[in-house]
Amino acid sequence: RETLEGFQQGFGALPAPTEDAGWNEFDHVEVIKAAVAAGMNPRTMEDFFTIAMGRWASGDHDADYAEPYADFQARVVAGLERARDAVGSGQTALVFTSGGAISAACRHLLDMPPLGAFRINRVLVNAGFTRVWVGGGRASLASMNVHSHFDDAPELLTRR
Repeated sequence: RETLEGFQQGFGALPAPTEDAGWNEFDHVEVIKAAVAAGMNPRTMEDFFTIAMGRWASGDHDADYAEPYADFQARVVAGLERARDAVGSGQTALVFTSGGAISAACRHLLDMPPLGAFRINRVLVNAGFTRVWVGGGRASLASMNVHSHFDDAPELLTRR
């Protein structure tokens, strides 16, 4: 919501938004707590993120999570499909969401394993643009993480 409000301040009013829970971010605190409770103690935060996310995505510990990774992935893909189906020829839909959902959508569009999504998530910047083209009833990734609108204000650029 805050990103939408900031976008409207810079680019003008948009039609009334529709909220779609399919695009909600995953509970990163739960993922981290489950990894700590399992005794994981990596050397760096990057290692910890990869290990904690890998544990979540493995499916071997689904009972430790209110939303297992497969459910999160399916939820985001359903949101992507609803957005795809809502866009007619020549129309544009804007989705304001977080890095986890963006990386899950990219994972689906590129048919990648979960580790690929985690690598994408690590490099996403806040308020970056990802573009998906829709044609012939399918969606394709056109660009990801575009953030050239920060070129004149790099101090505003933040990751994840």
